[in-house]
Amino acid sequence: MFPDLNVQTIKEHPYFGVGQQRIVEYYRRHGLKSEKDVYVLTRAGLVDPIIGTKHNCKNDTHTSPFAFIADVLLGKVDDYIVWANRAGSKSYFAALITWVKSSFIPRLETTILGGSLEQSEKSYKAMNDFWLSTRLHDQYLKSDPMMRKTEWKWGSLVSVLAAGPKSVRGPHPNRLVMDEIDEMDEEIYNAALSQPQSKYGIKASIGRLSTNHKLGGVMDTAIQKAEESGTRIYRWCIWESLQSCRDYNCSTCKLSAYCPGEHMKQADGYYLIDDFVQKLYELSESSLKTEWLCEKVGRDDLVYGNEYDEEIISPLDTPGLNPNLSVYLSIDWGGTNPFSVGIWQRFPKIGWVRVEETVVEKNKRGGG
Repeated sequence: MFPDLNVQTIKEHPYFGVGQQRIVEYYRRHGLKSEKDVYVLTRAGLVDPIIGTKHNCKNDTHTSPFAFIADVLLGKVDDYIVWANRAGSKSYFAALITWVKSSFIPRLETTILGGSLEQSEKSYKAMNDFWLSTRLHDQYLKSDPMMRKTEWKWGSLVSVLAAGPKSVRGPHPNRLVMDEIDEMDEEIYNAALSQPQSKYGIKASIGRLSTNHKLGGVMDTAIQKAEESGTRIYRWCIWESLQSCRDYNCSTCKLSAYCPGEHMKQADGYYLIDDFVQKLYELSESSLKTEWLCEKVGRDDLVYGNEYDEEIISPLDTPGLNPNLSVYLSIDWGGTNPFSVGIWQRFPKIGWVRVEETVVEKNKRGGG
């Protein structure tokens, strides 16, 4: 939470009221030293970004989007993973960070890679918003931005890569920004990880952003390795992205069954409440939880429901597969990939335990 970040914070800045360009230039020359500096830069200098500053949901592992932006721009983290909801501004925030870093750090080279060329271009094109709002194009850029490359006068460079085996093995920038990694081919993702290289006194870094909607997908692997290595993981969901509901009545609100509490009236995100309400009618419960509430992708989306519990099924004192007991199978016939078969046995005093699971990914021809 950042309760002291508000309009008054902006009014206290020495360049308040003299124009966006002066504010951006002030921080380019003097640097960003605190969360207040980041807040003034984004709200008064860049103007357009609406970045939620509050952690609203009940999940203790979540944080506000602003905490992520501030940590990266202040240099508190180099490598990071963002696990956020659909429409959680992942691509836009990647563009914001890239624009600021490239504008403030000479000779910084950044490559943007998405799950597809279209996704790669999404973050790149979002930088255009900041050129339009600040009107610093002529002062900062060496030439007009090209379709897949922008070059600053002080040698910073941002380029876009198509998600192909050859293209991801070529460049060696300081920074690699990977957008929607759960949509990436695993081979391309792994090859791209070798790109970043420290040079010109700038440390190599990797930023990865995505929803997490595939069981055993690239995002699952990235999170697991991040937890092992200590790489910072930032998580937020729709409640951190949603606008204030101060004009809504709690007793009649259609989001009441999911709402984390009345403190949502002080929310400061950008996503429209009515747009999220519409999702309740359009999406399945599983999709809503996975893509909007950012609940852990796992076996609860299979047909045998929430019966799987790692804490109950996998402790050391729980029996494993007993060859003397009958085995029962539960099958996920939903047609998703991978295809899952649960292997169950019944133990005294415990009940039904899933002692093993077989997950088989369908090949490209659709076979098992």
